[in-house]
Amino acid sequence: MSESPTPQPAGTATVPQEQVREIEKHMKGYFKIFLVQIVFAVAMVAVSFWNFGSAAMQVFATLLVAAFNGILVAGILMHLKEEKKMVWKVLIFTGIFFFVLFFLTYLARIDPIMQTLHNHH
Repeated sequence: MSESPTPQPAGTATVPQEQVREIEKHMKGYFKIFLVQIVFAVAMVAVSFWNFGSAAMQVFATLLVAAFNGILVAGILMHLKEEKKMVWKVLIFTGIFFFVLFFLTYLARIDPIMQTLHNHH
């Protein structure tokens, strides 16, 4: 008679050692990202309280730290670093469009042409 494998209780599957090592490697990377995220969070709060002389510079500095934090999350935690070129093209276009809209808003705010806002009282 052939020996049948002994049945294992449900939920106790054996996992190959190389898969365990790969998971441990990923977990170490995620822990490092967690620590960097904490540093970015503290830096963002610290920058928001720091006096840069103008509110615009303070907002810019805070958004800069937040942008680096977002790039870290998107690139590593969301695994975008391994995506296809089309996904990157869409993301880059979105970023460019975002900054163009901010620049247009800035230009409208400092418009040197008088009487263009039509403020009626």
